[in-house]
Amino acid sequence: MNVANAVKDYDWVRANTRLIHYFGLGFIQVKLDLPDMRDGEHRLHFYTADLPSITGDEEVHNHRRSFTSNVIRGSFAQKFYSVERGSTHWLEQESCKAGVEAPAERREVGLEETSRHHYKQGSCYWVHHSQFHRVWATGPAVTHLHLSRPLKEYAEVVREVGAEKVCPFSKTVKEDQLWEIVKRMLA
Repeated sequence: MNVANAVKDYDWVRANTRLIHYFGLGFIQVKLDLPDMRDGEHRLHFYTADLPSITGDEEVHNHRRSFTSNVIRGSFAQKFYSVERGSTHWLEQESCKAGVEAPAERREVGLEETSRHHYKQGSCYWVHHSQFHRVWATGPAVTHLHLSRPLKEYAEVVREVGAEKVCPFSKTVKEDQLWEIVKRMLA
């Protein structure tokens, strides 16, 4: 069975998971443990109203890795941004790892939306690690991400000046509850 089809099968996902946890941006993240990971990693994101975001709207950010995302179920939206001269936002580094602090430096920037995209089940998109974006599910959704190897040590986050920084790992949810939601969403 190839990975693209296997990720739709609950029993296969459960048997091939390295880590499952609630990610405070509003989704359950499943990191798969596959035998040959030389070409990067595979992850599943389960967006559900059962576990709403603890951060409000997702902050504009880029990534440590480039990735491809396939929408397996539901629908999804995304906005891309350019970071420019200005003083309306702070640009900060983020480690993307629970318990690991990034350097505390930040700089003032401006932010401009450059495009909007909507995806439905069966859609696929690619994001370069340097692109700034924000994503959200427009209802329950499941996405399968294939990530490259890490290309830089820290991702970057852009937040409005004065906005409170909220760690997406600050709320934990029991694994049994997460697996119940995953099973229901893959049914």
